[in-house]
Amino acid sequence: TKSPIKPMISIGAAKEFSQFNTTYRFFDSNTSSFIEISENPVEVEQDNAFVTLALAIEFSDHFSIRGSVSSYFPAFEFDQWDNDLRYSAGISILFF
Repeated sequence: TKSPIKPMISIGAAKEFSQFNTTYRFFDSNTSSFIEISENPVEVEQDNAFVTLALAIEFSDHFSIRGSVSSYFPAFEFDQWDNDLRYSAGISILFF
């Protein structure tokens, strides 16, 4: 017999690459023109981790519900796990 309650966990790692560009735009009222100054791009590389906890409950072969919470945070900085929480819930109905 299969259990109607299915807890799930997903754990993983990811490497994030970001590039930040800054451009300043000034208006010169004497010449009625714009002057642009661009800084060199800043590149950031960061190791991250993600965790998803989910629970699915099957009420029948045709109806189930599921809920989950996911977090994405810098690797090994577990005190920041709750800075980016995402919740989801759903209902599945099979018609046939």
